[in-house]
Amino acid sequence: MAIALAKVYGGILASNNLKDISKYVEKYNLDHIATGDILVAALEAGYIDENTGNQIWSNMISKRRILPTNSFSDYLHLSK
Repeated sequence: MAIALAKVYGGILASNNLKDISKYVEKYNLDHIATGDILVAALEAGYIDENTGNQIWSNMISKRRILPTNSFSDYLHLSK
């Protein structure tokens, strides 16, 4: 459903499940963001600090969400 809405309305697809969506992102030339992108944008805008980002990240991992690194801090170091 999210892919269809992004395609029809020119939206941005937000998903961490790159394996399942990558072929659709490429096929329909969709903009895509993941949790890391959203948290980095929130950090840069001053909505959160790194500690808050780490807490959000940790909470997601505790709910068995698959993220690319063990912490938001690790993600920040990789994205630089």
